[in-house]
Amino acid sequence: MTAALVAARRLVVFSRGHSSALAEFMVRRLVRSGYEAVAPTNVDWEAPEQLARLQAGDVLLVFAFRGLRAEVERLLAFAHQRGVRTVLIGDFIGTSVREKPGHLLLAPRGEEGEYQSFLVPMAICSILILELTRRDEGRSIRALERIGEVKEMLAAARRNLP
Repeated sequence: MTAALVAARRLVVFSRGHSSALAEFMVRRLVRSGYEAVAPTNVDWEAPEQLARLQAGDVLLVFAFRGLRAEVERLLAFAHQRGVRTVLIGDFIGTSVREKPGHLLLAPRGEEGEYQSFLVPMAICSILILELTRRDEGRSIRALERIGEVKEMLAAARRNLP
């Protein structure tokens, strides 16, 4: 699965509700590692704009927890029609969708009525980023070095201000 992420031209990370924090975290880490990634925050206008740009060679990463089954199934079907690779990180919704993702990573967050933790999904995100770094032939390290250079340039500019 990580090979598909490393080879991706572009990654769109889709989430709704509380899982948007996971999407934001994942996109930030992907961008820092040199990947083109977005997490549309507005379902009414931004998500359709980003999803319409999906094409073969891209990856759709979906966070789905409780509910959203119909929406997730339609997203996966849409992606599959376009030849887009799909990854679903979620709780047991992932095992019940008719349109199966290319990769399913189960991330249980607790039983109904219990405290719902993002500990497991966050750990999966971190492991994916670490595995990408291990496999991307230095891409992540080069991206972080470029970011460091820009930070140094900006810090130097601030020091020279009156």
